[in-house]
Amino acid sequence: LSDSRIKRMSEHLQRSEDPNQVYTSMQLLEDLRNGIMRQLQNEKPSIDLYGRNLQRTYIDMLAEKVKSNATDSDLPALARAELVQTLETIKDKYPTGDAPTDAHLAHLRAAIETAFDTRVVQTTSAPATTSSFPRRRGDQ
Repeated sequence: LSDSRIKRMSEHLQRSEDPNQVYTSMQLLEDLRNGIMRQLQNEKPSIDLYGRNLQRTYIDMLAEKVKSNATDSDLPALARAELVQTLETIKDKYPTGDAPTDAHLAHLRAAIETAFDTRVVQTTSAPATTSSFPRRRGDQ
């Protein structure tokens, strides 16, 4: 899911004579959610290891997109909308009665809520730099 793809899809929609015939970025994200989170459509979901890993990766990816400061892209807003929808689905299905699934859903819920919390600042390590302070003549 790349920003450039979402931009191209949005441009295609803008240029289309019949917007109803265009596969939109919202539809793309909905299809991804329906596929990746399909176990949550069951009344009592039980998510296997591979499903949990895929869902965790998807939520982490959307959370990163939400934090983007891009002003020329719809992706941060679309990612936020997907996370809101997913959070509502998780709240509706929790608890499931399956311990690994419940722990997983609690983790996803916390990850989504953290993504929305503006007080949480994600930092990355700054690259190592060498000192460029001027030296005195005698301090070589």
